Amino acid sequence: MNELRYYDLGYSEVFIFENYLINQIKEGEIVTVDHAQVLKAMIDKHFSNRKMIYIGNRVNSYSVNPLVYLKVAEIDNLLGIGIVVNSDIKENTANYEKQFSAKPFEIFEKMNDAILWATEQISLQA
Repeated sequence: MNELRYYDLGYSEVFIFENYLINQIKEGEIVTVDHAQVLKAMIDKHFSNRKMIYIGNRVNSYSVNPLVYLKVAEIDNLLGIGIVVNSDIKENTANYEKQFSAKPFEIFEKMNDAILWATEQISLQA
């Protein structure tokens, strides 16, 4: 599977690559456990029996219910979470959320750095 897949879920846009996905939540949304369940189903469909990385591209302002990270912890093939931020406020928010994550959780200022990290995490599992 080397082709890009794209989904517009209404509240977010998801770009699926071979070893990672990029999720771009839309402005003003509140991410809930229901959203995490949709994400888990998407991961099961596209990454069954393969390790993968979640990258959140925080170009918009939105809220995340910290309970989401309990649901995310149940995704066995998820190796880690990378969050790309473009402001100090978003970085502070991501650092707060990091406390709730049972998975490795890294924060980046550039998408390219997040993708390099994701690729490195996958290769360490090979």
